[in-house]
Amino acid sequence: MRKHDTNADFIAAFWKLYEKKRIEKISIREICQLAGYNRTTFYAHYQNIYDLLGKAALNIVKPIKEAMNRAADFSIIFDSHLLEKLFLKIFQQEDRYIELLFRNQHDYILAEKIKTELISLMKEKCVASNIDFQNLQYLLEYQISAVLGIIRYWFQTDKKLAEHELIEMIYHISTQGVLTIVRKKLLKVPLLNHKKPDILSGFFYGYGIRYHDKWKQFDILQGFGGVE
Repeated sequence: MRKHDTNADFIAAFWKLYEKKRIEKISIREICQLAGYNRTTFYAHYQNIYDLLGKAALNIVKPIKEAMNRAADFSIIFDSHLLEKLFLKIFQQEDRYIELLFRNQHDYILAEKIKTELISLMKEKCVASNIDFQNLQYLLEYQISAVLGIIRYWFQTDKKLAEHELIEMIYHISTQGVLTIVRKKLLKVPLLNHKKPDILSGFFYGYGIRYHDKWKQFDILQGFGGVE
């Protein structure tokens, strides 16, 4: 006889209902009937349906944290394509559920779980290695929010990129930086039929960008001080 995983059964039942209706329309009675348990068992595991939603989102994040935690050398995660491959694998496996969270505007719950789980792991590793985590946490908050923003836009634009292309783009942005990539794009793409406006020229120069009349394109300067 199969040993039941009560939490997994409830989560599976929740996803089936969540695919068909908004969370406000889902009742605990429906979840219990579909999962095969009574209300007492439900409340032994969750405070309410939103608590179950949080546990379902956490299930998506757990494999990433577990894989990162198993790495013998923590730095190898960031020095290789391991993280990219890991996210791609999870994304492919959980794509349907991730999309549901974004479509129902519950992606903030997924973001919260990612930040809680991964940042706590990073903090633990940093403390063990005597690394100052305070400033690093700002970078992680920024990075996680940026990645989720890209994924949100991907869903809003009907997933025009393939999954592997999306993950590759996220990886390149993460490793090279937005400004570096934008600089390369601006240098390669001429902006024709534009005159040099004095006001805009001063504005762009102040932010390290110069308009070239000769090539009719914008160029990002090397540093905010400007390069002649």
